[in-house]
Amino acid sequence: LPVVDPFLEKVSLSDL
Repeated sequence: LPVVDPFLEKVSLSDL
């Protein structure tokens, strides 16, 4: 997705 959602970004960081 071209738009980076703060929620998704946080989840991605948590996943890592």
